[in-house]
Amino acid sequence: MRITAKIKLVTDANQNASLFGTMALANKCCNWLSEKAWEEKMFTAPKLQKNFYYTVRDMFWQLSAQAVLLCMRKVADAYRLDKKTKREFRDTGSIAYDLRILSWKSDSVSIWTIDGRKKILFVCGEHQREQLSPNVDKPTFCSKMESFI
Repeated sequence: MRITAKIKLVTDANQNASLFGTMALANKCCNWLSEKAWEEKMFTAPKLQKNFYYTVRDMFWQLSAQAVLLCMRKVADAYRLDKKTKREFRDTGSIAYDLRILSWKSDSVSIWTIDGRKKILFVCGEHQREQLSPNVDKPTFCSKMESFI
């Protein structure tokens, strides 16, 4: 079951730039992978990983190994329902994190970015805080205007 808890990251200019830079680079990686998946008719994450992992790691060296794997899953998921249309990803499209590159604290998150790990404060309501248990394993961040939610 997927639970959605809307939180607001309280970022300074440096953290904001790091998060948007990470998002843009990850989506650029997804677009490159989508192009290759489309050309090769290779639409599953294991096939993408087997054929393109090392190339992607060289091309997008700023991305962590785990971020590259999450990009491959994102591309594979995009093609899961429809393989007749080539997929494209916006620079500010959402990116998934997992427990290897993000950890929750009581009032902050420690999150991997292309500029290193950042500890970022967040605010939310009591209901959302109750939903943020230690068992949250696949958070997805998306931007809303100039901030992150």
